[in-house]
Amino acid sequence: MAQRVRLEPAARVDLFEAAAWYAEKADGLGRQFITVFDEAMSTIRDSPEAFPVVFNDVRRMVLRRFPFAVFYVMDESETVVLAVQHERRSPDRWPRG
Repeated sequence: MAQRVRLEPAARVDLFEAAAWYAEKADGLGRQFITVFDEAMSTIRDSPEAFPVVFNDVRRMVLRRFPFAVFYVMDESETVVLAVQHERRSPDRWPRG
């Protein structure tokens, strides 16, 4: 059963900063990044347990075509995206719940 997915404010900032960076690099690339992210959100919504736990209860899904990953936690009612970060970035900005 599909579960509600919510992005933390910091994850929204991550997403839009990355999309803006890609948009500056090539025409349409920022939109492609958002499309790939949206596909990832659909996958996480449908199968949140499909991706590995990488720290405590935080799971990671690596995006297709881009060196970014979505970091999220689950509870009984929703999935919360903590960050959308480049794979080389430290998780020190993640909200602590």
